[in-house]
Amino acid sequence: MNRFRIALLAFLLAASPAFATNIGVTPGSGATIATTIDTNGDNMSHIVVCDRTATNLNCTTVKAGSTAAVAGDTPLVVTMHPSTAAVPVTGTFWQATQPISAASLPLPTGAATSANQPTAAAIGSTTSGQTGHLMMGAALTGLPTATTADTWPVSINPANGGVRIDGSGVTQPVSGTVSATESGTWTVQPGNTANTTAWKVDGSAVTQPVSGTVSSNPAPATTGGLTVFQLQPAASTNSTSVKASAGQVYHVAVTNNSATVNYLRFYNTASAPTCTSATNQVYQLAIPASTSGAGFVEDISAGLAFSTGIGICVSSGYAWTDATNATASAISLTIGYK
Repeated sequence: MNRFRIALLAFLLAASPAFATNIGVTPGSGATIATTIDTNGDNMSHIVVCDRTATNLNCTTVKAGSTAAVAGDTPLVVTMHPSTAAVPVTGTFWQATQPISAASLPLPTGAATSANQPTAAAIGSTTSGQTGHLMMGAALTGLPTATTADTWPVSINPANGGVRIDGSGVTQPVSGTVSATESGTWTVQPGNTANTTAWKVDGSAVTQPVSGTVSSNPAPATTGGLTVFQLQPAASTNSTSVKASAGQVYHVAVTNNSATVNYLRFYNTASAPTCTSATNQVYQLAIPASTSGAGFVEDISAGLAFSTGIGICVSSGYAWTDATNATASAISLTIGYK
């Protein structure tokens, strides 16, 4: 019976160019609904599905599953019953990316979550659950040599574990106790108020200039005194070299127990002077006369300087070039020098 119906349907489709209404096809119990033979002798089955509610029939041909879809294919909506049953889908989808809707999706193992983000943890913290990153540095015995755009870790001094800081030539604040070694020249000056305590000045063994009135109290010592020269003038000009090199005279003491005044002259010379010449004569002193004894003591605190040497003459004549013999066995002379 089914074969008859199919044959009738095929006849009507061949005879009529179009149908005013859609025709329903009810499958029978046969294995084939409709079969035609193409030019290659293959069996072909064609099923055309149309939209009955549209003004213009939108029809599409049901193709085999192995046939690829093309952009010109008319969209086809197929409703399966019951509508709540899951329908498996296989084959190639037209869209390359398929939209997915889900309330939540599982994360891969080890993915970052808010619970694993680092907190502001400090070294030695005992707060439960606290996490964080610990910045590390490189212990280097010397400063690293780097160029522009190099990446370097924080530099640690292995001797004390301190982080090296580069002040870049800028004065850095310092706190705590600082030890300093004094050197160079220091300027000492008072503050805003008058000084009530004397200042201690260390000249470091260098002679310091002193101005004003200075009191000196020489202390006795066993060394370091003046060199003493003594002479009892004879009946001559008494030309004598006291010191054959530079020196200074600090003390002169002389007595005369004759009735004749004599004269003591000093010369800047390294040898015995020529008493008849005034060359290099520096100093002349008159020796008072008295048969009961006369004389003088003269101390020169600043010293009488002689750059070449110390020489003397003793005569009884007043002139600088006098050659009259001194009074013999009457005069006693002492000179202290350096």
